[in-house]
Amino acid sequence: MEIARSDVCGACGVPVGKDATTCPSCFARRAGPPGPTRGKKLGGCLLAITLLIPAAAWLAAAIRASWRAERESTCKTHVQQIGVFREMYRKKFSVEPQELRSLYRPEITVEMGVFACPVTETHKVPWDGDWGNGDFVSYEYRNAASAPTGQPYWLVAWDRIAHPDGRRCVLYLDGTIAMLDERTFVKLRDAK
Repeated sequence: MEIARSDVCGACGVPVGKDATTCPSCFARRAGPPGPTRGKKLGGCLLAITLLIPAAAWLAAAIRASWRAERESTCKTHVQQIGVFREMYRKKFSVEPQELRSLYRPEITVEMGVFACPVTETHKVPWDGDWGNGDFVSYEYRNAASAPTGQPYWLVAWDRIAHPDGRRCVLYLDGTIAMLDERTFVKLRDAK
């Protein structure tokens, strides 16, 4: 507790000398003279701000990283769902779907969001056909009927455009999901 600037302690009323900084009876701090002592308080605020700005920047970076990870996880889920829809189509019609749009039917799925990558959503490519309401697809699909026998790493579906980190989410013929760098992706996509 600070005491007023006078010869008497503002807390307990005991006389205090003009040069004393604390009351000898209750040890209350004496209010300092205006001027130089205010600079100390300002310095403390500047120190606090100096410590808080990097902490806030670190927190913002951590939040952005978690958003990126969440969107990437959603992309993987969408590719996995495309694989599930492919299997549903195969069981229902006893043939491989010819193209990705074949999966967009009431008995398979009517959710357009599955065909959009949340990571590359600003780079979506429109479907060629006149279906959907201005919705776009973010994934490429290859008919698995043309897959060579004994080729477990045949790519069935993948991101049309690489994610900002240079990787693409892919679906293998056996239903496995992976994130591939561009070089590996091109090598597997072009494999015969």
